[in-house]
Amino acid sequence: GAMPDLTLMRRVDMLVAATEGLIVPLDNWLPSDLVGDLLPGTQTLGEIDGLLYGVPYALNLHHSIYRASMAEEPLLSFDDVLAQEQVYLFPAGSPPVSWTLMLQYLAAGGRLVDVDGSPVLDREPLVAVLSYYERGVDKGLFDSTLLQYTRFDDYWNHFASAEAHLIDVDSITYLAHKNTVQNVGLIPLPTLGGTPITALDGWMWVVTTSDPDRQQQALVFLSWMMRISQQSSFTEAFGILPSQQRALRLWNDEAYAEFARLLIESAESVLLIQRNDAASLALQTALVDVLDGASAEAAADHALAALVG
Repeated sequence: GAMPDLTLMRRVDMLVAATEGLIVPLDNWLPSDLVGDLLPGTQTLGEIDGLLYGVPYALNLHHSIYRASMAEEPLLSFDDVLAQEQVYLFPAGSPPVSWTLMLQYLAAGGRLVDVDGSPVLDREPLVAVLSYYERGVDKGLFDSTLLQYTRFDDYWNHFASAEAHLIDVDSITYLAHKNTVQNVGLIPLPTLGGTPITALDGWMWVVTTSDPDRQQQALVFLSWMMRISQQSSFTEAFGILPSQQRALRLWNDEAYAEFARLLIESAESVLLIQRNDAASLALQTALVDVLDGASAEAAADHALAALVG
């Protein structure tokens, strides 16, 4: 059937819809106050080539959690994780490349594209990240069974049953299950130097009609949905983060709201085309090599050679 005049779309679907001419840009008629309270950096989720096609409404973040009783201090860096010697679960097999790996590589200063937009990997940060995994394999913290995990839900039960004490999650997974576990610490993904980083995704309100009268009707409903109290109540009830700062401040779960607010400031924007390019595929292959027992240096050589070849 036909799409409604106003609908929610994930960013990846919004990109396709805009390419196929199914949605219209919003810049010319959307009141600025509807996007005036968005959390820093979130408006770019609704933009394509500088044009606003979607109003960000609900957000999803990538981060880690750990059992707070197992560590006196938050595990922020690779060295923290290795020193703790706890099994660490993450979706290593998520296609086309593990978000965890990609973000850790970017946090170490690595690039996925050069100034010309061609796929590239930088050897020094690549080896630094792969060395973390090599050392973890040696300590028994990582192995190739991680490649079976493609979703955060795949291993949640291992955390809930205390078989694992350190895992990667997204905010949707954590908020859906948080009441089933206790003694949980919230942390960004562990990185080389402990620098926080995350990937930000979400759902946007998009408009499919070019008719001015129907656009006006859509705007009335959109304005109602973007009311601060309305958005705050709706998103917390459904376990997704709101896009507006004041809506997030109204959450009953103040600790998670503050954690998310700070982490969003560290969000890294990775274009869909970059996530599917030769550099990302080579990066994933390098992780597979290390989890299968290769050295970081050898896996890096393999990845860089694949790019040149």
